Amino acid sequence: MIISEEAVFEMFNKAKSVLLIEPEYKKKYPPLGLAKIKSYLLSKGKHVEFANHILPKKFDLICVTTLFTYYSESVFEITKQRGFFNVNTPILFGGVFSSLMPKAFKDFENTFLFSGYSKQLDSFTPDPEIMGNIEDPWDTFSYVFTTRGCPNSCKYCPVPRIEKGLLILP
Repeated sequence: MIISEEAVFEMFNKAKSVLLIEPEYKKKYPPLGLAKIKSYLLSKGKHVEFANHILPKKFDLICVTTLFTYYSESVFEITKQRGFFNVNTPILFGGVFSSLMPKAFKDFENTFLFSGYSKQLDSFTPDPEIMGNIEDPWDTFSYVFTTRGCPNSCKYCPVPRIEKGLLILP
């Protein structure tokens, strides 16, 4: 089920402990969305852990980033792992894959999708622990958003679908 930004923050605010997951796949970029979520949750006094798989502990919420569509198996593996400790824990998916292909998640119970980006989370500084979780040489770079959206409509690009109609300059 696709949920609104307000519903996402309701889930965040209800949860006392949250597991943030970037599934096991080859990556060169940090999970910026999860890093901002962690900063937000820590600012609210929540217990937050970051991993690349389900941890055998009790959490009130699991948040999973979905980078690219070709990593779908790694993403879906998370929903299968959930069953060994608490099937009732909701999983919130966000990122490119869940934004572009929400129908791919229709068979999973107690899963929620956030499509697009969060204006509220954009105001948070990414958590440095998560931002440092990348491979060389990218660990020596800075990450900056210079705009949101794009005036072009390239057929191959997901930006117009994820950041609908936006072109926000700093």
